[in-house]
Amino acid sequence: MSSNGAANNTDNKKPLREKYVVLYESIFNYKDPMNKPLEKDEQFWDELFLLKINSGYLENSILLQSEEELISIEQTVMNPLCFKCLSYMNDSSSIRRANAIQTLCILFKALFTKKWNNFSIRILSLICGFQNADEFFKMLLSRGCSILLKGKEEEDKRVRQMVLALFVILLTGADNINQNAIIDYFTIVDIFEALIYVIEDKYSYSIKMKKNAIICLATLCNYRKYELLDNIYLNHLKNLQKPSSMLALAEMTTKFLFIWNDSFQNVVIEEEGLISYVWTSIFGSTTNDETKKARSVNEISGSLLIFYELIKSNKDFVGSITRSLAQQVVSENNNITNNNNSNNSLKSIKEHLTEMQNTKLIRGCPLILQEFLKFSSVLFQEPYYTTKYVMKVNNSKTGSDDIASQYYTHFCLLVILCLLEKKVFIKYIFDINTKLDFYLFKKEKGIFTKKQFNGYGTIAKIIMELLIDFIFHHLQRKHFPIDLSIRALSAIHLLICYSRKYRVRFAVDWDTLWKSLTMICDIIGKDNCNKEKEKASNLLERVLSIFNLGILKGEAFLPTRRHHEQMIYHFIRTSSVFDLLTDWMERNLKKVNVNRQLILNINTIIVDIGNEIDIKFGSYPSEDQVFGIIKHVYPNLKFVEFQTLETVEEYTENPNEITFFSQLIKLFVFDCKQLVHHSFLNQKNQ
Repeated sequence: MSSNGAANNTDNKKPLREKYVVLYESIFNYKDPMNKPLEKDEQFWDELFLLKINSGYLENSILLQSEEELISIEQTVMNPLCFKCLSYMNDSSSIRRANAIQTLCILFKALFTKKWNNFSIRILSLICGFQNADEFFKMLLSRGCSILLKGKEEEDKRVRQMVLALFVILLTGADNINQNAIIDYFTIVDIFEALIYVIEDKYSYSIKMKKNAIICLATLCNYRKYELLDNIYLNHLKNLQKPSSMLALAEMTTKFLFIWNDSFQNVVIEEEGLISYVWTSIFGSTTNDETKKARSVNEISGSLLIFYELIKSNKDFVGSITRSLAQQVVSENNNITNNNNSNNSLKSIKEHLTEMQNTKLIRGCPLILQEFLKFSSVLFQEPYYTTKYVMKVNNSKTGSDDIASQYYTHFCLLVILCLLEKKVFIKYIFDINTKLDFYLFKKEKGIFTKKQFNGYGTIAKIIMELLIDFIFHHLQRKHFPIDLSIRALSAIHLLICYSRKYRVRFAVDWDTLWKSLTMICDIIGKDNCNKEKEKASNLLERVLSIFNLGILKGEAFLPTRRHHEQMIYHFIRTSSVFDLLTDWMERNLKKVNVNRQLILNINTIIVDIGNEIDIKFGSYPSEDQVFGIIKHVYPNLKFVEFQTLETVEEYTENPNEITFFSQLIKLFVFDCKQLVHHSFLNQKNQ
C-alpha cells in the first residue's frame, strides 16, 4: 500500500518548469486584470534579466498571438516590458545588459513577422507608444552607440554583439527599407562614428560583428537614397578622409571577398577534375559538406555595397587603393625583399647606394582589386551560379533561384564602370610596368580552372578579358540579358578608347569579341528582342560603335595588322547576319536612328570586298586569297567618319539605375533577415 501511495504522489507532482518561463507567463497573463508588469518590484526584473533567455518561448509568446491580441496588451504588457529593457541597458551587470538587449531583439524580430495595416505606426505603438517613440528610440540608439564605442576592457563582448544584432533587426524590419519609419531615428541619432569604430577596431570586435556593422552602414546609405536631399551616411562616406577608416573598410571588403573566392576554389576547382568526379561517383565524397560548401553571393553583399559607394562618391578612395600599394624592392636576381628591413640601419652609405643601383621599385595589383576581379570572374562566366553550386540542382531547373547571381553580376559591372570613370584608376590600370602575380577563374569546356597572370603588364587587359568572357558566356542563356550586355559593352568601349590614348595594344581574344558582338546582332535581327525595342536599339548602338572603332581606328589598338584584317574577314564571313539586321532596322527603327548610320561602314566592307572576292575567286576562295583582297581593296574604301565615336555616356545611377538598386536593396534586406533568422535558430538549438 505504501509503495502504491508513493507512486500516486509521484504521479500527482507537477513537472518542474523553467523559472524564465514562469516569470514571463506572469508578464503575458493579460487576461488577469490584476496583472500590471510595470508595477512589479525591482527584484522581479533584476532576477528576470539575470536568467538565461529562452528565445524560442519568448518569440512564440508574440508569434502565437493574433495582431488584435497584441494590440490589446500594448499599454499593459508590451510598452512596460520594452521600457524595462531600455532601462536595463544601463545596468551595472553585463549579463542583465546583454539579456535586456537580446529581449528587445526577440520582440522586434517577432513583431516584424506579423502583418500590420500600417507597419511603422503599429510597431512604434506596440513597443513604446506612438507618443513616446521619439524619446524611446533616441535613448535606445544613443545607449547602443555608447556601448559600441567602448573597448573590450570596458564592455562585455556579448553586450556589444547584441547591440549590433539589434541595429540589424531594426534596420531590416520592413521588406522595403523606405517604408520603415524606425530608420528615421537613425538619421536623428548618427551612429556612423560607432559603426566605423567597430569596423576599424582590430581587437574588440569579431568578423561577424564587423559584418553586422557593415550591413547597418550599407542599409543606412540606401535609405531613401533618391528622396532625401541629405543622407547623412552617404555624406559621411563621401567626405571620409581618415586613412585608417578607408583602409579598414577596404580590408573588410577584401577579407569577405577572399573567404568567398577561397570557398569557391575549394568546392569547384578541386572537385571538378575527372579523377575526383570518378572517385566521388564510385565511393562517394570524402570531404566534409560543412567545410566544403559553395557560398551564396549574398554573403558579401553589404561590403560590396559600401565598396561601390566609396568608389562612386569618395574622391580619395580609388586613389588611396591604387597609390598606397605595397611597394616591393626587386633585386637584379629578381628576389623580392622588404623595404623595411631592420638591418638597413647597420649598412654603410656606400652599401645603400650600391643596393639602390641594383634594385627597382615595382607596383602590384592591390589585393582588394584582385579579389573583386576573382569574384566577378565567377559570376561573369556562370549565369546560373546559385542553382549550380549553392543549391546543387540541374541547370534545366533554373528560374528565380538565380536572381541573386543576376543582380550581383549587374552590380559588379556597375562597380567596373564607376572605376573606369576615375582618372587615377585609368592611369593605374594602363601602367605597363605593373607586376602581375595573381589568378582569376576561367571556365573552359564547362569546367572552371585557375588562370594565372605573371610578369609585367596592364590590369586593363585583364579587365578586358573578363568583360569579353562575360559577353560570350551570357549569350548562352535562354533569356538574353540586354541590360547586363549594355553595361558590359559600355565598359569595353571605354577600355578601347583609353587604350588608344595610352597607346596600349590589348593582346586579348578579339575573335571571340567579334563573334559575340555578331551573335548579338543575330539575336536582334531575328526579332528576339522586340519586346524591348528601345533597349535593343541602345544595345545595338554600342555593338556597332565598337565595330566602327575597329574599322576606323583598329590599327591603333589591335595588336597587329593581321588582327585588323581578321576583323574585316569576319564581316564578310557573317554577311547574312548583317543583311538580316539591316532588314530589322528598316522595320523597327526611325529614319533618324543613329544605328542606320553606324551599320553603313560594315555594309560597305561586305559589298565592296565581297564583290571583289566573287569576281576574282568565286564562291569558295581560300583564306589567303581573301586576305590578299582585303589588303588590296581596304585602303581604297570610303568610310563614314563619326565625330562622337569615342564619346561614351557617363555612368549615372540616378535615374538610370534607380529601379535596379531598389530591387537589389530588397534582395539585400531579405538576405539580412535570413541571416538573423538562422542566427536565432542557432541560439534555440544551443
